[in-house]
Amino acid sequence: MPEPLNITRLEEILKSLGFHEAKEYVSFPIVPGADGADTFWTRGSDLLQVSWSTGEIEPPPEYILRYAKQYKPGHPPDLEEKGELLTEETLMAFLKKAGVI
Repeated sequence: MPEPLNITRLEEILKSLGFHEAKEYVSFPIVPGADGADTFWTRGSDLLQVSWSTGEIEPPPEYILRYAKQYKPGHPPDLEEKGELLTEETLMAFLKKAGVI
């Protein structure tokens, strides 16, 4: 079974791609939980949300990925994906679909 993505690896990946914590949009861009996190990242005017739960405490695992190119408050994301287990491969495939990599 694939390994779920953890917050440390998520930060490494996104920072290597030029993203930083979205402090200009939310007071707390990284909110860790007992078995996951809600995170918000920016690169230029683009906004990325990565939220997930591993399901270790409250099954099933789930994730939400949202990407808005040239983000404007109140506008829907350009790309959204929901699923069960967030892995590094899942994140990379989403970022590729979004045109980030």
